[in-house]
Amino acid sequence: MSSPSLSPASSKSPTSPASSESAGSSRSSQLNLQGVPELSDEELAQLSVRQLNMKLQGQDRKIVTELKQKRRTLKNRGYALNCRVRRVQNQMQLEADIVMLRNQVHHLTETLRQMQARLQYYEPAGTPPPIPTAPQTASSSYYNFSQGFTTQ
Repeated sequence: MSSPSLSPASSKSPTSPASSESAGSSRSSQLNLQGVPELSDEELAQLSVRQLNMKLQGQDRKIVTELKQKRRTLKNRGYALNCRVRRVQNQMQLEADIVMLRNQVHHLTETLRQMQARLQYYEPAGTPPPIPTAPQTASSSYYNFSQGFTTQ
């Protein structure tokens, strides 16, 4: 993947290597021309700040700043990629959950229909269902399915 030039000043300067190279070249190769140890983008992103500081000891401050900025940009790209991957995986899991839940709702709806058909078979139309009675308690109230809560 090609990277844009490091800073507007480096690409506009007639003496900078960036102005003589094509826009598709990587920044690390531009910086290597200036005496920086060769680092791939992956190596640069994996280096700790302490390790990078040791490698860049004695280099021009501008080069150090540009490499540190490039490292931060590469790390941010990695974080963004991981975020996108997690979001896609999460979306796929949620879609799979939706399919499973829809199947479960369909199965439960079918079971309910079958139970209602059985109830109709065993209970002739027009006959009210028997009222379940709860054991008598101190309050002597119970729930009547046809009338709601009642007390005796």
